[in-house]
Amino acid sequence: MKTNEKLRHILDITGISVRNLHAKQKDLFPQKERLSYNAMTRIFYGDNRPRFSTLLKISQLLEMPILELIEDTEFQDIFFLRRNKRFDSFMYNDKAYADIVTSPNCSFMSMELRIQPGGKTRTERSPKDNKIKYEKCVYIINGRLRVTIDAQEYNLTQRDSITFSSSQPHFFENAFNQKCIALITLSPKHF
Repeated sequence: MKTNEKLRHILDITGISVRNLHAKQKDLFPQKERLSYNAMTRIFYGDNRPRFSTLLKISQLLEMPILELIEDTEFQDIFFLRRNKRFDSFMYNDKAYADIVTSPNCSFMSMELRIQPGGKTRTERSPKDNKIKYEKCVYIINGRLRVTIDAQEYNLTQRDSITFSSSQPHFFENAFNQKCIALITLSPKHF
């Protein structure tokens, strides 16, 4: 189902009009973040394909979870997220943090890890499960990173990667003099 068809279907079920949604923005968003009435109309009638950030606003206006809004639409399978619009991140400490860069619908999770010189993450370990093999892949985008897996150290530089069973205790450390950016993928994801 196309996103605009799903949006119109929701309007039909709820009895809300595009004009009502447009007016409701005044209570929720600052002036510069509001969608124009014409832009909303073009989205609901398929003249424009909405960005994910726009769908987040529409989900707030409809008081509906974003995952429910995009379920059974092309957005369920395609997730486009600009770097300044990431909606989930966590801090290890003041020198290390990560932004999740994958859709909540994915079976795996990728995150962009940024570690300043002297930064270090806490020791992590995926659950041990005889039926599921948890794996992690680390790819260095920029800088250098020390990866310690089960007390064994590996020094990685730009464009290096390492894949390992994430059920082993491991942590990441920037023991070098330049900021490091790494892409880390965990499969399957777990929290």
